[in-house]
Amino acid sequence: MSLPFSDHCRPLADDPADLSALLGALGRTREAEGWKYVEIRSLNDPEGIGGQAAGFAPAQAFHFHTLDLEPSLDMLAAGLHKDCVLRKIHRAERDGLRLEEGRSAPLLRQFYGLQLKTRRRQRLPPQPFAWFRNLAECLGEQMTVRVASLEGRAVASIITFVCRETIVYKYGCSDRAFNRHGGTQLLLWTAIREARSRGFKRLDMGRTDCGQQGLVDFKERWGARGSMCAYLRYPASEAQHRPGGRLRYGGGLLALLPDPLLSVAGSVIYRHLA
Repeated sequence: MSLPFSDHCRPLADDPADLSALLGALGRTREAEGWKYVEIRSLNDPEGIGGQAAGFAPAQAFHFHTLDLEPSLDMLAAGLHKDCVLRKIHRAERDGLRLEEGRSAPLLRQFYGLQLKTRRRQRLPPQPFAWFRNLAECLGEQMTVRVASLEGRAVASIITFVCRETIVYKYGCSDRAFNRHGGTQLLLWTAIREARSRGFKRLDMGRTDCGQQGLVDFKERWGARGSMCAYLRYPASEAQHRPGGRLRYGGGLLALLPDPLLSVAGSVIYRHLA
């Protein structure tokens, strides 16, 4: 079973014997199919995979953040950074930002327009629009698109998923010219309040590259708890492979492309970056 673009997905094995059989089968299948490598994305190696996975070696390492939603709203609010989060939420409320949520085509289009702006700013290829449309169709009520607008203009948007007792903050984007109005902060705080009212226990804020200290700071300013996770790869010779590393040299070109061409570039490139 493979879940593309998932930050973490532990092997579905109940005991060491099952895990050993699964890993052995993966190794044989890799050789038969000519795959370059097999990657396991398990948080904190909870099942001791590293000690049992012959030929696997640690590859990429990431920060991973979760926020406990079981404390009261007052306690959660007390854990917010006063300037970077709480003050931005109050600013958004004073400025009268309008919030919408759902999975409609217009909301997806508003999200995607902001996603193009954000990925251009980051000099990264955007995900194809079809990816988000398919997510909405496949996940249904488990996925929510939230958009913040100011005077009729979309200024920030996030996408969240839900699974059992967890809400996942998966995508966030904004128009940087309006960031001072606190749209992203209001959207995420609204998602947290709604999730807690529905009985969810935690917010999964996902992984962050070790070089992205700004994003690490953003997550920790919400009171999220950080840990480290390392992916494992087989064979060990592929452990230092970095997918998408060559994009460092093409990011400047991506930043110059108009929206239609940037979207096309994302459709071509992004399938290779799972």
